[in-house]
Amino acid sequence: MLSIAKMGRKSKYYYVNLAQSSYEASSALPGEPPAVWGGDGARQLGLTGAVNRAEFFALFDGFSPDEDETKLVENAGGKRRVPGWDLVFTPPKSVSILWAVVDSAYRAAVERLHHRAVEAAIAYLESHSRLLTHDAPPAGLVVAYFEHGSNRAEEPNLHTHALVLNDGVTKDGVTGPIDSRVLYRHKMAAGALYRSELAALLQTELGLDLVRCKSWFELAGFSRTEGRYQTLMNLWSSRRAAIEAMAPSTAAEAQAAAYMTRQKKGYIPPRDELFQAWQEIAAQHGLSERRARRFILPEGREQKITLWQRFQEWRTLREARRMVVLHQSHFSRRDLVVAIAVAAQARGLNSVDVLRLTDTCLRHRQVMSIGVVKDEERFTFKRLYRLEQSLLSQATKLAMTPGMRVSHRQVERAGTGEKLSPEQRRALHTLTEGGKLKVLSGISGTGKTRTLIAAAKAYRNSGYTVIAVSPSRQGAEHLRESGLESQGVLSKLLYGEVERSITLYKLFHEIDRAREGRQRYGSRAYTKDPLSRKTVVIADKAQALSAAQMLRLVKEVSRAGGKLIVSGDVKAPQAFEHSGAFKALAKEISSSVTLTEVKRQETSPSRDLVEAIGARNTRGVAHLLRDENILRLSETKEEAQAKLISDWLTQAIASPKDNLIIVDTKEEAAPLNAMAQAALRQAGALSDTAIKTKAGHFRVGDRVMFHETSPTYGVTKGNMGSIERLESLTKVAVIRLDSGKTRLLNLRHYKALSLAYAVTSGEAKYKEVRHGFVLTQGRGQDVALTQVSRTKAATRIYSYAPGEKDDADTVKWELGRKMVYQKDKELAIIAEREAKNELLSRERRHL
Repeated sequence: MLSIAKMGRKSKYYYVNLAQSSYEASSALPGEPPAVWGGDGARQLGLTGAVNRAEFFALFDGFSPDEDETKLVENAGGKRRVPGWDLVFTPPKSVSILWAVVDSAYRAAVERLHHRAVEAAIAYLESHSRLLTHDAPPAGLVVAYFEHGSNRAEEPNLHTHALVLNDGVTKDGVTGPIDSRVLYRHKMAAGALYRSELAALLQTELGLDLVRCKSWFELAGFSRTEGRYQTLMNLWSSRRAAIEAMAPSTAAEAQAAAYMTRQKKGYIPPRDELFQAWQEIAAQHGLSERRARRFILPEGREQKITLWQRFQEWRTLREARRMVVLHQSHFSRRDLVVAIAVAAQARGLNSVDVLRLTDTCLRHRQVMSIGVVKDEERFTFKRLYRLEQSLLSQATKLAMTPGMRVSHRQVERAGTGEKLSPEQRRALHTLTEGGKLKVLSGISGTGKTRTLIAAAKAYRNSGYTVIAVSPSRQGAEHLRESGLESQGVLSKLLYGEVERSITLYKLFHEIDRAREGRQRYGSRAYTKDPLSRKTVVIADKAQALSAAQMLRLVKEVSRAGGKLIVSGDVKAPQAFEHSGAFKALAKEISSSVTLTEVKRQETSPSRDLVEAIGARNTRGVAHLLRDENILRLSETKEEAQAKLISDWLTQAIASPKDNLIIVDTKEEAAPLNAMAQAALRQAGALSDTAIKTKAGHFRVGDRVMFHETSPTYGVTKGNMGSIERLESLTKVAVIRLDSGKTRLLNLRHYKALSLAYAVTSGEAKYKEVRHGFVLTQGRGQDVALTQVSRTKAATRIYSYAPGEKDDADTVKWELGRKMVYQKDKELAIIAEREAKNELLSRERRHL
């Protein structure tokens, strides 16, 4: 694992004072081992071996380590100078446990392999480092390695603080400050290379068996969730548990949580004392020194270029090629390095192999460069590029195909019936004009669904069949409940109730069945094609469709001669795989229309907040957050939760259904659900009778959510409702869904039920309530928009930060910045155009 933090001026005393004063490490003395120099910059300055305090202090302040104290940078000794960056490399917890339990010889071997892996990662960063000057020449780094063996709770935690000092040295001996953006940009790649190098060394040098765990690895038999040493892993992972309790969603938030939860580091006992205590604890949990030695093969494992290694390289490349374009169709070299390094773990491939495979992959005939975007060359696979080309060409052709117009009279009648605003009426006229592909976009709350309902009515009244599709079953059910699916009385008598709001997968399934039936039985086929020349397909939440799904939808509608209307929000969470298709259509199709006026929120502050987040207006969001009726800041998470529950109870005591708590993660929802239930019970709003399940206690009056679709009970994943009756003996609950339907549920059989006073933003995206109570630390524009746009009356935001009373304005500005931040995801073909535009603009500036 790798984390990066900017060092302050007082950091030089902190690290040096923790290390032993002697030049040779001794486990019998208190403190950590002495630091050592590393990096090409240090070697050019003549620094090798153990770190001298005077030399370290001089370089820390920007001066030469020689006695003349020549300035290496212009601002040497300045108060505003950034002295450097602390890069912390930490092996997996199971490696630290093995290091703490084995004897001194193997312990030294683990330390040596860990240091070699750190040096490999620093060498990668050094290959990209530059001086922060106009010409930006390559520069060597001056690094001081401080090895530590425990965390602040005195648990085994082998890690190295690689202090990269802000004194770069070129090959010609020129010195200057380094460009720190390189460190942050290549952080993920350097961390992945460290793990792949360490895994390969542990396998080849010590013969350890390793197992991949997501993006890292562990020793075989070690896990925090199962296995013989689960208790020991969790016992010595208290820092990780404290950080996870803060529910960080990004590396930066995890680092902030680490600073908020860490204890003050004081006296460090001699390592001999720590090892003895650790070995006693490990033995109590079944891991003695003798048993730990069984994991190690003293002779290691000889690595040869064999057919098996070639097979492992092929598997690594296959997995990496799939993962690097999983979310976005184009990538940079460092993205590919991360993907290959993660896939190489536990397969015997080191950092050299990873970089070699990266170059091999980029030279492959199926990989193409699309240009330089934001000072970084981007690549894509030709098959994905051709797919995107086909999507845009087919969509443009369909949009230019005339037909499927609706009379002005029918459009006006539908618009009047739905009470559309002037902007929504203009959008309705655009959607019902000629052209067989229309795109409707807008942030949540602008009235897209109401406009689509009016368009569907206009087409039905004109004799067309309207099919509404959504990427998810919950979305299809939402369309059905919103009134988009409407069948006349005569149609019901002639054909029965026909489901017209379905998932995209069901639509494709019906098309495939009809095609197969025609091939087998010809005109006698029972299954009919759901699409025809008189069919209008309305695709809602189209931003969640991948490029392949969007292409097939366009092709099928074009084949049948029908019309396609796609609707979505380019600022909402995009498709999990190959995202950016809807955003590209909204840009490229000339007949697309965008709704901008927020209509859902009834009060001005809530409406202004939604609009400011949608416009990425950090200043506007921060200004609105100064209103105490919108934002309430606290020092701690517990204090923020208590304030939220207190305010929520005053509204929810009368109607819990109309008052929803929205949080960032599921881990945050669980304690708030328990607190909300306890508050309602104390207020007398819940019954004393309860049914106990693994998910907790359920009482009459509780708000609940279904997490699995069950045709048996007639519920869909994401449905919410209230418990109206409980039978304790049979564990049967009568639940009234928010749609008005009643369901009889046997809690012995259906296990996926939970309290629903507090839900995540993903679970709340189809909900509309009167009052919203949001507990957030700022998780990006897509999450923030969902959180603040679900309410009609008012939204209250609760957040927490240490020292908020001293600098509340800064905390609010930072929260606003996090709420509007969003990483854009574009198709490769769109990114290629941006690269060409950037190149043209640079050429014009040079002219």
